[in-house]
Amino acid sequence: MDASEAFNTQKTIQRSSRGERRRMVILAGYMEWILTPAETNGHYCMLETFIPPGAGVPPHQHVDQEAFYIVEGTLEVACLGSGGLEWFPVRAGDSIHVPSNEIHGFRNASTTNTRTLVTATAGLGAFFEEAGIPIAPGTSPPTGAPSPADIERVLTIARKHGHRFAQKQTTGAETAADVRRDSGLVQRG
Repeated sequence: MDASEAFNTQKTIQRSSRGERRRMVILAGYMEWILTPAETNGHYCMLETFIPPGAGVPPHQHVDQEAFYIVEGTLEVACLGSGGLEWFPVRAGDSIHVPSNEIHGFRNASTTNTRTLVTATAGLGAFFEEAGIPIAPGTSPPTGAPSPADIERVLTIARKHGHRFAQKQTTGAETAADVRRDSGLVQRG
């Protein structure tokens, strides 16, 4: 199949409903495709994500832009401020835009699930496709913390896709330069 065959050539409006689309697990959270990169001719992708209490994504960066809309629940979102890594709360109705190479992460510190809509580049969609483990229709996603082997598998795939992760949690005393130096993260902009 050549590159032109990899994309959807259908030119009509398409509809799908929750539960009809492919679902996958990435570490402790799970996602359901709304639009795959193939369905948008490689322009972008969109997913519905479910983040259980205690789950999240550590601070990282990648060239792909993404946006999050919080549908239900709350999250804490990490960004790099002038004093180092800072966490701020978001709740249902809030949106977050993550520009290219911006350090970001999130965690669900609440006692209830959080549901978000994610819109991202097709490149980030390719990471989700490779890192995600399919969930069979009609089955519940796994619960509990991911194993060290699961975490390493996802980190390896993320690095393959150009993602860079902070190597340690910051205390807030480190400067932005310290975080970048210690983690191998690149300068913004």
